[in-house]
Amino acid sequence: MSPVERKAKTALALVAKLEAASAAMNAFIRAGVDCGEPFPYADDQRRTLGGTMLEYSAYLRSVYDK
Repeated sequence: MSPVERKAKTALALVAKLEAASAAMNAFIRAGVDCGEPFPYADDQRRTLGGTMLEYSAYLRSVYDK
């Protein structure tokens, strides 16, 4: 496998992990709400981090998933 192919394969593995981490972050937020915590504000890192991970995973997919 060439270095370029290895990079693409690694990028797609990262895509899967970023998407899973974002889903776990959302589950954590929902669990907190179920425990009576307020829903995080739009600028709360728990919300923005998940969105950032999904944004980067979409970028990686657009570049390396061919």
